[in-house]
Amino acid sequence: MPQPRHTAIEIGRLLAAVLVVTVHGRPFADLSPQLDFALSDGIARFAVPYFFVVTGYFFADIQDGGARRWFARILILHLVWTALYTPLWIGRIENPADILVVLFAGHAHLWYLPALLLGAALLLVSARFDARITSVVALALYLVGTGLEVHFNLAGTAKSNIRFTRNFLFDAYPLLAAGFLLRRFAIPARVRRQSLRTGLALAALAFLAGEIALNGWLIGTAGVFDLYFALILVAPAFLLWLEGVRWAPVGPTLAQTSTAVYFTHYAFLHLGEALFGLSPLGQTVFALALSFATAPFVIRLARRVPLL
Repeated sequence: MPQPRHTAIEIGRLLAAVLVVTVHGRPFADLSPQLDFALSDGIARFAVPYFFVVTGYFFADIQDGGARRWFARILILHLVWTALYTPLWIGRIENPADILVVLFAGHAHLWYLPALLLGAALLLVSARFDARITSVVALALYLVGTGLEVHFNLAGTAKSNIRFTRNFLFDAYPLLAAGFLLRRFAIPARVRRQSLRTGLALAALAFLAGEIALNGWLIGTAGVFDLYFALILVAPAFLLWLEGVRWAPVGPTLAQTSTAVYFTHYAFLHLGEALFGLSPLGQTVFALALSFATAPFVIRLARRVPLL
C-alpha cells in the first residue's frame, strides 16, 4: 500500500514544477524584459533547488537496500526520458562524444537526473562522516559554484560554461545535503513554532529578492542564473515552513503529477512553437495545459513503463 505523502510539501513540488515551465517558457519575454527577468531568471529559479532539497530530506530515511533500488530507478528514468527526447537532441550530435555528453550531463531539463544520481552518490559517501563536515563541504561547494557562475556571467561566458556550474558537484550535492541535514539534525523538531519558520522563510526570500535585483543591475538578462547564494537558504527554509503546515495526507498522485509535468513540459513547449508558432506566453500556457492534461495518462502508463 503506498505511503501517504505530506500534502504541503507535495504542493510545494507541484508549484516548483509550474515554475520550471516558466523558466523554460519565459512567458513575459515579449511583454517586459524586467518582468521576464524577475520571474524566469529570478524567483522561478527556486524550483529545482526545492526539488533537490526535498529529495535530500527524504533520502535521509532510505536504508542500504532501499538506496540501491532508488539509484536503479533514477538511472532507468534518465535512460527512458533521454530516449523519449531523442528527436530533440539527435540533430545536434556531431560526433560520438556528444552522445556521451547527453548521457552523462543530460539534455536540456533532463540534466536534473544525472546530477541527482551523482549528487546522491556523493551524499551517500559523505553521510558516513561527521554531519558538520558534510555541512561545511556542501556549503563551500555551493558557494564556489555560485561564485563561478557570477564570474562567468560578468565575463559574458556563462552560457558556454554552464556545465561547469550546473552539475552534481556545485548544484545537486549541496542542495541534497541541505535537505538531508535538515532531516538528520531533526530541525523540524527543534524549530516547532510555525511563526518562527515563517519568519525564516520570509527573511530568506527577502535575501533572494535583493540578490535578484543586484544580478539584474550588474549582469542583466544575458546571463545564466541557475545558482543564487540565497537559494541554499530559501529552499530549506521553504521546506521547513511547509513541513509545519498540517493538511490531511494524500497518496502518491500529487507527487507523480509534479514529476509528470516536469518531464513532459519541455516537449510541449517545442510542440507549441513548431505547430502553432505561439508567443512565449502562449507556449507557456500551452505547455502547462497539456502537461497537466496528460499527467493522468502518464501516471497510468507509468504502471507499465518506468516514466515516474
